[in-house]
Amino acid sequence: MSQLPMETWENIFRNTQAAGEEVEVIYLDSGDEWGLCCDEDVFEDGYSSEQEAQERLDYLEGIFIKEDIGKIQSDMCKLRSDYIRRTAPWILGGDE
Repeated sequence: MSQLPMETWENIFRNTQAAGEEVEVIYLDSGDEWGLCCDEDVFEDGYSSEQEAQERLDYLEGIFIKEDIGKIQSDMCKLRSDYIRRTAPWILGGDE
């Protein structure tokens, strides 16, 4: 089993997220092994168990998706503040 370089995974996650797709763990009948794929593209294969492949995917998602989670949380805080400012400005110390 060979693992792709991190730069390649960065591009894969960026492209799949932009397309609204996800990298998944799949069983490959042809090789009696598990792999990481999106649609018909197999990025890494050769994992002997589903758990091994899932651990690799979890590791990669932890690196490349956590930045997006931080952005989402930041955006949600901004939306919440905007909503409070419009509906109950006194909560933020503004006019009633």
